Amino acid sequence: RTGEEFDVNEYFTVLTHLSPEPGYVLDYVYYYDFMGGEPIIYARQEQDEPYATVAEYSEALGESAFGEARHNYLEHIEIDGSAEGFFEYVVLMIQGGQFYLAWHANYNDITLVCDPEAVERVIEAANDFGIPLTSGQVREALRLDLEPQVEFEEDTVRVRVVTFSKWGGFYENTFNISRDFPHRLIDYEGEELVPYDCGVMF
Repeated sequence: RTGEEFDVNEYFTVLTHLSPEPGYVLDYVYYYDFMGGEPIIYARQEQDEPYATVAEYSEALGESAFGEARHNYLEHIEIDGSAEGFFEYVVLMIQGGQFYLAWHANYNDITLVCDPEAVERVIEAANDFGIPLTSGQVREALRLDLEPQVEFEEDTVRVRVVTFSKWGGFYENTFNISRDFPHRLIDYEGEELVPYDCGVMF
């Protein structure tokens, strides 16, 4: 790290209904081995020195950085209470770690699709990469209900979004999130809508 790398705190300039817990910032360590490389995001107090390596971070955690602690940083993210905020929380959860991906880590390509134009973009990108989607798959995808849904309950908020991956296709994803801070994922359900695999193996 030279200090000129991507700053994950820049996410908050786009996800404007989210903010880090006061006194905290987001940071990351980078994992790399012969299978590829990817960032592991974590939250730290502003005055603390960042971890230099994954091993140093795991030692501080007392467990593997790839275990349940992988998304601990989300517990230090505050939502402004709006429907947009809970949607943005899911965006961060799904796509927050999709930068500086190397080799096998590029299987992590899940993209939110919220309107027909987004479907057309991901289909075009997939067709340029591997096995094209069939006309039947395209028809099914364009008929999907793509609009994100956010439902508030007494203690939780349910967020429903549609995603696409070149190694899985279109999925409906439903997240149940605690309404009050610290926000936690209570449960998750995924349902395959239009199966697809690009046929590419890294």
